Amino acid sequence: MTAPNEASNSLTCIEDLADLSPEVMRHLCTAFDNDILMVALKSAPDEVRDAVFAGFPPRQAAVMGDTVPAVGIVTMEEIENAQRQVVEAANILIGFNESLGE
Repeated sequence: MTAPNEASNSLTCIEDLADLSPEVMRHLCTAFDNDILMVALKSAPDEVRDAVFAGFPPRQAAVMGDTVPAVGIVTMEEIENAQRQVVEAANILIGFNESLGE
């Protein structure tokens, strides 16, 4: 449940990325740091990874898909921090799109 002042479609967790439109996902993927994105996806469900990779060109998506397992050992705190950053960036992007009337 969102607070009254928040956008009705704001994201609250990494799993919500799977619900984004391909256009919003493309913008997020081009605007966001890939290293942080890969850490955020380390423990994400496959449907979230698939949705995120759909925002990249096919060749880059294939490389990124191979990169997630190669991220190495990271703590849950690092993963949660990265996921929080991605969700915050997505919410900013959604808010920006809404302000443009898209």
